[in-house]
Amino acid sequence: MKLQRNAVSFSLGPQNTDRACVLVHNVGGSPLEMRDLGEYLAQQGIRVRGISLAGHDGDLKHLAQVEREAWLKTIAEEVMELEDYPYVFLGGFSVGSVLAILSALDFGQQIAGVIAMSTPMRLFQELSFPFGDYFAKHRQPLAGYALEDPCVRHDILTSIRLLDPKGIEGLSENEILEIALEEARYPGVLWRQMTALVRELRSRLQELVTPLLIIHGKQDALNPPESASELYHKAIYAPKSLHWLERSGHFVMTDLEQEQLCFLCASFINDIVLHDRLSG
Repeated sequence: MKLQRNAVSFSLGPQNTDRACVLVHNVGGSPLEMRDLGEYLAQQGIRVRGISLAGHDGDLKHLAQVEREAWLKTIAEEVMELEDYPYVFLGGFSVGSVLAILSALDFGQQIAGVIAMSTPMRLFQELSFPFGDYFAKHRQPLAGYALEDPCVRHDILTSIRLLDPKGIEGLSENEILEIALEEARYPGVLWRQMTALVRELRSRLQELVTPLLIIHGKQDALNPPESASELYHKAIYAPKSLHWLERSGHFVMTDLEQEQLCFLCASFINDIVLHDRLSG
């Protein structure tokens, strides 16, 4: 079976508002990852753009040919499209949050705040990443033995359901996991691009002064919770807060504490706008 990745971007919420948020999906993922959060933010009066990163047309071979600068360019173009909004926020998931933070560094005061969800601070060849040897040897994001871990199974099942919800209708968990093992292979060049982004993030975090909301699931099997702590401590000059979702895995946007996550994101955006108005 061939997975069909949903690469359709979306626009939600009122246009006649003073605040907008660009939502950035994970590299190798799709805007569908961000859709539920986007709908909630739109209901709170926030203009939302769920973008499709460059190269995400559903073919991993095409994605492997895209340089990381093209992903940053996609975000930059979207931010410039929203220049009429006084308050522009960025929200990212996994490597998408790395891209969001790096974009905030590039845009400076033009970005009012960044929401970082399940942010990796290490990748496969670095010691803190689980199943790193398997990543490096097979260039595949999971190993058969790892699927015995219920947290790993949960996160992998979620990833496939978000990539191709219609294509896996009626399949059992084991059948879906078999598809993941066969289809979710990332070329080595793609891992090198992502690793370079994460390293750049670590090296530049001390430059960040943009308000930062960090959200991480305590049950994240794909990206250790230690990453969130490292991000928090290295962003030494940014106004920041770290929120743990005790029962959630990697895909915090759709997991058990989805309602809490959505509330945290909307409150972060609205509180920054309100504070700026009162102080202005």
